[in-house]
Amino acid sequence: MGRALPKAAALIALLAWVGAGTPGRAELVDALVGRIDGYALTWSEIRREIAIRRLEGRPAAEGAARVVRDAVVRRRLFAAEAERLRLEVSPAEVDAELEALATRCNRPPPELCRLLGLDPEHLRLRQRQEVLARKYLTFRREMTFVSLTEVLRFIREQGDRLGVEDPLDVRGEVRAYLEERKFRRELEEWLRKQVQEGRVELLPLPAAPTG
Repeated sequence: MGRALPKAAALIALLAWVGAGTPGRAELVDALVGRIDGYALTWSEIRREIAIRRLEGRPAAEGAARVVRDAVVRRRLFAAEAERLRLEVSPAEVDAELEALATRCNRPPPELCRLLGLDPEHLRLRQRQEVLARKYLTFRREMTFVSLTEVLRFIREQGDRLGVEDPLDVRGEVRAYLEERKFRRELEEWLRKQVQEGRVELLPLPAAPTG
């Protein structure tokens, strides 16, 4: 796990440029772009995640640096919470997650490691975090409860907009909708709280070199 750097070191890291062999051009070596529970999140890790998304063929918007950085932060937070709850991940689950990634990227794991500059254990660790994060979200979703009173109140207030003859016939669908809405709202509030409590610190993303 990375070691958190002091703010002065973070500033130095953000300015860490070296010549790329062509006069007037530079290449970013690395930069601290955030911290999660003391773990130092670096620009090189974000670039690897961007590369993975490109290999998966995701839309360009999903490969934007800020979008990717925020996704990595969420994944690490969710994985940490899953471990705190003692949610388990078997080696077989990690194997399946790694195979799924290889299929999406159309590359076998050894080639993925070579392209991303990762050793196999670090790639497995990433996929383990993916599984843990999903398990945590599943746990939170299952713990989200909407009472019958809330369902009936929604039907009473929105019944005319449901487009059915008897709104009570769609109580199940209404409950599912309200549970999903509540789940997302509570998750957003929880994420904001993690930032406020200092578990997460987001630093400026480096700009691409010019000239």
